[in-house]
Amino acid sequence: TAEPTEEATEEATPDEGEPTAEPTEDVIPTAEATEEPTAEATEEVIPTAEATEEIIPTPEPSVTPTDVPLPTATLMPTATPLPVGLPLADAFESGLGWTASGAWRVEPQGGRSGAGWYADSTQRGLVSTLTYNAQIDLRAAQYPTLSFWQQATLAGVDVASVEVSLDGLSWLPVDVQAGMVLGWSERVVDLSAYRGQLVYLRFRLDTTAVLPDGSVISGWWLDDLLVQDVPPTPTPLPTEPPTATPLPPTLTFTPTATETPIPPTATPTETPVPPTETPLPTVEVLPEALPPVTTEEAAP
Repeated sequence: TAEPTEEATEEATPDEGEPTAEPTEDVIPTAEATEEPTAEATEEVIPTAEATEEIIPTPEPSVTPTDVPLPTATLMPTATPLPVGLPLADAFESGLGWTASGAWRVEPQGGRSGAGWYADSTQRGLVSTLTYNAQIDLRAAQYPTLSFWQQATLAGVDVASVEVSLDGLSWLPVDVQAGMVLGWSERVVDLSAYRGQLVYLRFRLDTTAVLPDGSVISGWWLDDLLVQDVPPTPTPLPTEPPTATPLPPTLTFTPTATETPIPPTATPTETPVPPTETPLPTVEVLPEALPPVTTEEAAP
């Protein structure tokens, strides 16, 4: 057992001498390792400055809230939607006061006289609307009526309509025309179903349907709009006087029947009066007796 121990000790002693010098040399790379990471760590701090630069955009959103009150000037449109009373007339010379979407546009010479609105129906697959910006006041109207002049060349599948809304969101048609082909003519729409209310008004052209082959189309023109209170009550009033006219003829027949027998009775009473005057010529007998008396006096 002693032999292996000596060999182990002998082997350990030379090994301890040699490796002791070697680890002292190995310490040098430890210094290099310490220098390299420290330099790299200092370089990595730089992006922290970049993070500080990213904070700079934060004042920009702070500017936007200050701009938010500027859009509060949109309260100005609250002045524009003030209700418009009747009569409301628009010749469409400028297009102001209307909001157009889709194929609607103002044509300088597209109206019945001067400018007018025009919706191009050759642009397919569209629902084009022309909306009046303000509300129309029908609260004092008894018989509100909408009238406008139109001209159109539309396909049978195209639908042109007039719509009314109470809130500007949901719309109900009050007049629908499909496949119009006509020259300038006036269109009258009854709005009495909405009297006593504030309403929005718009024109709508639907060209979403597939165009049939051979269709000739161009569009829908509008001009000279008028919303007014037109009472239809005066028209039946003239019809009542003719009902009173048959009454006088019935009364005239009765007096004529009573008066006709009276004149014949009066005529015979007047005719015997002249014969009573005829005996007056009998007085002429007296002058016939006088001449013989004068003859006797003339003889001596």
